[in-house]
Amino acid sequence: MPSLRTISYYLVAALAAATFTNAAPTPLGDITPALQARCGECEAKENPLPVLVKGVQDKISPIADKLNHLPAGGCTPDAVTPIVKEMKDILVDASAQVQVYIDANVDLDILLAGSANGGAAISVNAFASILVGLVNVIVSACLSVLKLTVSVDLQVMVKILADLCITLSLFIQLCLKLVVGLSAAIALQLGAFIALCVQLGIKASVGLLLGISL
Repeated sequence: MPSLRTISYYLVAALAAATFTNAAPTPLGDITPALQARCGECEAKENPLPVLVKGVQDKISPIADKLNHLPAGGCTPDAVTPIVKEMKDILVDASAQVQVYIDANVDLDILLAGSANGGAAISVNAFASILVGLVNVIVSACLSVLKLTVSVDLQVMVKILADLCITLSLFIQLCLKLVVGLSAAIALQLGAFIALCVQLGIKASVGLLLGISL
């Protein structure tokens, strides 16, 4: 039986393929039963979206700081790749968790609870601000890397960071599916992320994922 991390990566790959080709790859059929066996509502009560996203940011922030503090001579693809992979792993796991909530059609009041086990639901705008906080941590780290990257490594580095931003976009996309009104609440707060995606050459892909015109 594949590990949860492997299942999560298959899920994200399936979502990406479905978005860009309208056809999910074979592994999706293998992961669906594993996700359906879980109690989405139970897990949402223990880990509602605001708590989940804050937890993701808490995990990613110290990893992003590694990118922010790379010395100029040490900002190479070999140094950046494993750090970015750590960040992607966290996002992929979080995406799989959100997919569980989607499959279970969890009520919005449960999803937006401000704390575990029945905390009062926060507003969609408040959740949008929490999500943007996570996005900005990743954007800042990517910009720091691009600033230090020498021209000979730029093409490779762009691919590494673009992959990270696509993974982040998939996570945002899943949140948009869950929370009615989130798209409007978050659209005007993603300026820095959109600008980064333009710089990385993935503007169209991210616009398609998020359902917005860029």
